[in-house]
Amino acid sequence: MIFGKKLLHFNVLFCGVEWRTRTADPRITNALLYQLSQFGKANSKRTVPFVKSDAKVLLFFVLTTTFREIFCKFARKMKKTPREGDKNVAKMKKGMRKSWSVLLTCLLLIVGVAGVNYLWACGNGVDKLPSEVNGTVAVVSSAERNAAYAEQEAAEADWAEEERRREEVPSEGLSQVPYENLEQPAPLVHGEEMLLFKSQFIISYNIQNLCPNYVCWSLTPDRAKGRVHRSNNFHGDPAMGESSRVETFDYNGSGYDRGHMCPAGDNKNTEKAMDESFCMTNMCPQSHDLNMGAWNDLEMQCRSWARNYGTLYICCGPIFDDKEPKKVGSRRSMRIAVPDRFFKVILTLGRVPKAIGFIYPNRACSGDMRDYAVSVDKVERETGMDFFYQLDDKQEKQLEKECNPAAWGI
Repeated sequence: MIFGKKLLHFNVLFCGVEWRTRTADPRITNALLYQLSQFGKANSKRTVPFVKSDAKVLLFFVLTTTFREIFCKFARKMKKTPREGDKNVAKMKKGMRKSWSVLLTCLLLIVGVAGVNYLWACGNGVDKLPSEVNGTVAVVSSAERNAAYAEQEAAEADWAEEERRREEVPSEGLSQVPYENLEQPAPLVHGEEMLLFKSQFIISYNIQNLCPNYVCWSLTPDRAKGRVHRSNNFHGDPAMGESSRVETFDYNGSGYDRGHMCPAGDNKNTEKAMDESFCMTNMCPQSHDLNMGAWNDLEMQCRSWARNYGTLYICCGPIFDDKEPKKVGSRRSMRIAVPDRFFKVILTLGRVPKAIGFIYPNRACSGDMRDYAVSVDKVERETGMDFFYQLDDKQEKQLEKECNPAAWGI
C-alpha cells in the first residue's frame, strides 16, 4: 500500500516537473526535483483518498500515465492544422479520431475505477436498507491504520493477562457450574412461543408478531474477541415453514432496519454462528437511529464487559405497548409487528456478581447510557418474563432489585 501511494505520488510529481521545467522560475522546478529525490524514503505523507490497494494504485497509475501521453500527443496533432490540398488530410483526420476514441476510453476507465471503488467503500458493513445507505467514506491513512492495529493488539494482550490473573485467583462470586442456559428466562406464561436453538443463542419466536419474544445467549471473552468477518448475509430461517418464514425483502420500504437482537459482533468466533446471527428470526423492525446509535453502543459495551468481567448472561427482545401494534411488510401474508421499545438484561457471576437492565424506545435516543438503565425487576414487570430464575431465590432477589450503573463503569 505504501509502495502504491509512492508510485502514484511519483507519477503526479513527474507530471509537475515536466510542466514546471517549461516555466521561468527555477525555484519551483528545484523544489519538485527535491520531492522526486525523496520518493524512495518512508516519510511521504501524501495519500489519494479513494485508492485502497496496490493493484488499484498500479492500475490508476497506468491509466493516468497513458492518458497524459495520449493527451500530449493529441495536443501536438491539434497544432498541425491540415490544409485542403494536403494529401495526408484523410490520414490525419483518421488518426485524430482514433486518438479521440482512445482518450475517451481512458477517461471512462479512470472514472469507472474510481466509481466502483467508491461504491464498494460506501456499501460495506451496514445493517440498513439499500435506500438508507449514505455516501460517507472515512479516509484512514496507513499510519493511522497501523496505530489502530497496534492499539488493538495491546488491548488483547491486556485482556489475556487479566484473564490469566482471574483464573489464578479463586472466585469469590457465585459458582457457574450448576447452571445450564442461565441466560434463558422461565417458560412464557402469556403469548405464543416457538423455541429455536442455534449454535450459540436461543430464540423464542412469536409466529403471530413474526418477531422474537426474546433472544438469549452467554457472551464469553472468546466470543467477544472473535475474528470472523461480518457476513451481512440476511436470510430467512430454514427452521421456519414457508408460510411463516420472513425473508429479507419483507423489510423493503418499511423505513426500519433489520435490527439484530443477538448481534453479529457477539458471534465472530465461528462462521456458523455468524451466519445464524443473520437469520430473520433474530431480527426486529428497529429504528435506524437506534440501531446505529444507542443500541449499537450497548452491544459494544457488553463485549467490553465480557472481556473485563468474564462470561455475561444476556437476554434481549422487543416490548409491545399496544395489543394491536403497527405492522409492516411487503407481503400481505407477512405483516411484521413493530416494537415500541426494546429491553436487554445482563448478568455476570464473576468475583462481584451483578445484574442490570436497559429499556430503549424504538427511536433515536439521546443522552447517556445511564439514562436508560433500570433494574432487572423493572424489565420483568414490563415484559412479564422471569429472568435468571435458576439462581437461589435470595441471590436472585438481591441481584435483580439493584440498578447501579457505576458498578458497571458507566
